[in-house]
Amino acid sequence: MKLSKQLLYDRLSEHYTVMVFGTMDGQTELDCPLLYDPGMEFLRGHVYLMEHWERDLPTDSTSLFIVCGPGVEEFSRPANSFFVIQDQVSSAALYNEILQIYNTYDEWKGEIARLSLEGGSTRELLAATHEILKNPLLLLTADFQVIGEQGTDVLPPEKQLFRMDTGSIEIINALKQDPLYNEMQDRQEPFLFPDSLTGVRFWNVNIRRYDKATHRLLLMEGERPLKGADAYVLSIFSRMLPYVLFREQEQPVKQERPLQAVFEKVLSDRSADYMRVSQQLSAAGWHSGHQYLCLVLQITYLDQKNLTIPAICRYVESLLPDSCAFPFKEDIVVFLNLTRLNLDEEAASRKLTVFIRDSFLKAGYSRTMKNHWNLRRQYEQAVIALHMGNEKKPYLWIYHFNDLVLPYILSQATRQLPSYMLCHEKLLQLKEIDLAQNTEYVKTLGVYLDNHLNAVQSAKALFIHRSTLLYRLEKIQAILETRFEDPDEILYLMLSFRMLEQGQE
Repeated sequence: MKLSKQLLYDRLSEHYTVMVFGTMDGQTELDCPLLYDPGMEFLRGHVYLMEHWERDLPTDSTSLFIVCGPGVEEFSRPANSFFVIQDQVSSAALYNEILQIYNTYDEWKGEIARLSLEGGSTRELLAATHEILKNPLLLLTADFQVIGEQGTDVLPPEKQLFRMDTGSIEIINALKQDPLYNEMQDRQEPFLFPDSLTGVRFWNVNIRRYDKATHRLLLMEGERPLKGADAYVLSIFSRMLPYVLFREQEQPVKQERPLQAVFEKVLSDRSADYMRVSQQLSAAGWHSGHQYLCLVLQITYLDQKNLTIPAICRYVESLLPDSCAFPFKEDIVVFLNLTRLNLDEEAASRKLTVFIRDSFLKAGYSRTMKNHWNLRRQYEQAVIALHMGNEKKPYLWIYHFNDLVLPYILSQATRQLPSYMLCHEKLLQLKEIDLAQNTEYVKTLGVYLDNHLNAVQSAKALFIHRSTLLYRLEKIQAILETRFEDPDEILYLMLSFRMLEQGQE
């Protein structure tokens, strides 16, 4: 987990005297700490620990340099951020302290993710977060109904807000009329509310649904004063909390889901009556002229736990109301009506990106298409994108069919016969000549094709003279028995190169 400069400053200040130089924003996120060595490869966005001041540091506002021990007299790089530890402390001890801070927040985020996926409750999530923030947490609806709390019992009675007694009603009435509170209701980032009306300061984070604040997460000031770093932790927590919160708030799903029944019919029955399917979808307001997008979510073993899969489906539908999400085979299928959502493919995908990543899911996206009879084909596109993406780039979590069409075409072409039996026969002969005579005919031809038969550009790419290239091309054309004038021949050669490359993977 990445941490902010403000959070690191607050945690280190609990044990050391820390002087700050340069920028100190609460948003820049920093990767795990590294011991700085002038000869090392510099990586942006990290914490670098130094035993003494280095004069020739890289200029990088995304990183943080921490210097052990007093004695540093000048910092003339305002673009960089520095922490100077004024206490006598070894670099090893300080490194271990920083690493422990990272481990603490990594464990917390991992626990929140585990609880979310394994059917944990908001109460458990609040308890886990209270352990790291220490101060009381309060979760309430937009109309001040408390639906979750942790640690509030340590507050004196006058600071236990929204208990629905006389004092709380007066506070609520005052808040409703307060311009600052009304401004806070529409804020997307954490907001520190003063104690002038309530008698206690608190950080407020709005939990949004359908682009409207439906709940509020409050961190109350208790024995520990509130700090700027609290807002960073609350921001992370507020992105993970809605998954569980909305699962609990949802009414039980009715057994009858007309849209789901239609889509399951389309996907499971190849002989489905598409006239009937189109009538049913149109009756639900999903017309044939609308733009549709399909995605397939690959679930993990954690999703097999009770309620996890239905919760994912409901959460997707809460983020994108004009959608239908349901389990099918071993995955989750989602159909989006982009026309009704008034979104394009990119905007719709963006709404799900963080959720997919934080839920440890993978997603394959189809193309955007019209017409009800393309729905099954869109599902197949999404499945292909997911499978090809996992094969070609398993380190990613989102795959789009449009990005994987060519690898799919090549894989289909070589399903029955291997690539060397499908590619241009003379190209194989060219490879044998290269091996026997130590020539570079195959490389030369590949560069020439990649440069659209442009001799000048090809010679530059190969670092040879143009006359040398033309000489090679004459030899190549003689072996291939072609003059590079037939477009089909050029296409066949280019596909042959791609098939041979794929066969080597």
